[in-house]
Amino acid sequence: MHHSFLIRIAAIPLVATGLLATVSTAPAAAVGNDYQTCANELLSAGISEEEAAAACAAALNPEELSECVIAIDAGTAVEATDALSGCRRVRRPDELSTCVVDVAFDVDATEALNVLDYCRRSLLPERFSECVVGLRTEVGFPTDEILNTCIAAGDRPRELSPTFIPLTPSQTPINPNIRVTPILPGGQ
Repeated sequence: MHHSFLIRIAAIPLVATGLLATVSTAPAAAVGNDYQTCANELLSAGISEEEAAAACAAALNPEELSECVIAIDAGTAVEATDALSGCRRVRRPDELSTCVVDVAFDVDATEALNVLDYCRRSLLPERFSECVVGLRTEVGFPTDEILNTCIAAGDRPRELSPTFIPLTPSQTPINPNIRVTPILPGGQ
């Protein structure tokens, strides 16, 4: 009786390990990998097999690339091939798609391509889209003028002094005309 009890106890970790292995591998096999997902999504958006294969293979994060294309294609007048071109040329495709969809959701195809280009050129696409959407809501400028205004604003640091170091009242500025004489070995 004691012997069978030990066998049952020893079998529990093996059964648990087997169940865990079955559960953890089943979803991965059903979902596929990031490259497969990327290719599937790009093909479903109308991208050619050659272009989808090249884009997914070259992407650092292939699933983010295809999600960028899908979001822009579905949410704007930008065609999937144009979206792919933009999504391939940025570090953060998810931010690009957010920017383009937020700004170009209600514009025609030509203006949407212009928005894609501006969002792609911006270093901070989500902040850029906030600028455009915020100004467009309050100011009556045409979209192209707002795009130019927001891209020109960039990300400028605020409250900078020429030295980048704030002086306290007891400090005096550094005098650039003071010469320093190096001390040579041996005291001379």
